[in-house]
Amino acid sequence: MKAKYLIQISAQNGALAVNGFATIDGAMTRAVAEEKAEAIRAAELYARPASARIVRVITPAKRRAESRAAFEGTRA
Repeated sequence: MKAKYLIQISAQNGALAVNGFATIDGAMTRAVAEEKAEAIRAAELYARPASARIVRVITPAKRRAESRAAFEGTRA
Protein backbone atom coordinates (compact mmCIF):
# COMPACT_ATOMS: atom_id res chain seq x y z
CA MET A 1 0.00 0.00 0.00
CA LYS A 2 1.34 3.43 -0.92
CA ALA A 3 1.80 6.04 1.80
CA LYS A 4 -0.62 8.97 1.80
CA TYR A 5 1.92 11.26 3.50
CA LEU A 6 5.66 11.42 2.91
CA ILE A 7 8.32 12.43 5.41
CA GLN A 8 11.10 14.36 3.73
CA ILE A 9 14.37 15.86 4.93
CA SER A 10 16.37 18.61 3.34
CA ALA A 11 19.17 17.48 1.06
CA GLN A 12 21.77 20.22 0.95
CA ASN A 13 25.26 19.39 -0.13
CA GLY A 14 27.21 22.21 -1.72
CA ALA A 15 30.07 19.95 -2.75
CA LEU A 16 27.78 17.73 -4.79
CA ALA A 17 25.40 20.51 -5.86
CA VAL A 18 22.44 18.63 -4.40
CA ASN A 19 19.62 20.77 -3.05
CA GLY A 20 16.00 19.95 -2.33
CA PHE A 21 14.35 17.16 -0.37
CA ALA A 22 14.80 13.42 -0.03
CA THR A 23 11.85 11.21 0.95
CA ILE A 24 12.89 8.95 3.80
CA ASP A 25 9.63 7.48 5.11
CA GLY A 26 5.87 7.48 4.70
CA ALA A 27 2.66 6.97 6.65
CA MET A 28 -1.02 6.39 5.99
CA THR A 29 -2.29 9.13 8.33
CA ARG A 30 -1.13 12.71 8.86
CA ALA A 31 -0.90 12.19 12.63
CA VAL A 32 1.49 9.25 12.29
CA ALA A 33 3.54 11.12 9.67
CA GLU A 34 3.86 14.15 11.96
CA GLU A 35 4.86 11.85 14.84
CA LYS A 36 7.64 10.29 12.75
CA ALA A 37 8.75 13.71 11.51
CA GLU A 38 8.97 15.02 15.08
CA ALA A 39 11.20 12.08 16.07
CA ILE A 40 13.49 12.91 13.15
CA ARG A 41 13.54 16.61 14.09
CA ALA A 42 14.53 15.71 17.66
CA ALA A 43 17.40 13.51 16.45
CA GLU A 44 18.62 16.12 13.99
CA LEU A 45 19.12 18.70 16.73
CA TYR A 46 22.40 16.92 17.40
CA ALA A 47 23.18 15.46 13.98
CA ARG A 48 23.04 18.35 11.51
CA PRO A 49 23.54 22.12 11.48
CA ALA A 50 20.45 24.34 11.80
CA SER A 51 20.60 25.34 8.14
CA ALA A 52 20.13 21.69 7.08
CA ARG A 53 17.49 20.73 9.66
CA ILE A 54 14.37 20.95 7.53
CA VAL A 55 11.90 18.09 7.92
CA ARG A 56 8.47 18.23 6.32
CA VAL A 57 5.40 16.10 5.69
CA ILE A 58 3.77 16.39 2.27
CA THR A 59 1.40 14.43 0.06
CA PRO A 60 2.65 12.47 -2.95
CA ALA A 61 0.59 14.77 -5.22
CA LYS A 62 2.45 17.83 -3.92
CA ARG A 63 5.77 16.03 -4.38
CA ARG A 64 4.90 15.23 -8.00
CA ALA A 65 3.87 18.85 -8.62
CA GLU A 66 7.16 20.15 -7.18
CA SER A 67 9.17 17.67 -9.23
CA ARG A 68 7.28 18.62 -12.39
CA ALA A 69 7.82 22.33 -11.74
CA ALA A 70 11.54 21.77 -11.17
CA PHE A 71 11.80 19.72 -14.35
CA GLU A 72 9.94 22.32 -16.39
CA GLY A 73 12.22 25.01 -14.95
CA THR A 74 15.33 23.16 -16.13
CA ARG A 75 13.96 22.76 -19.65
CA ALA A 76 13.22 26.47 -20.11
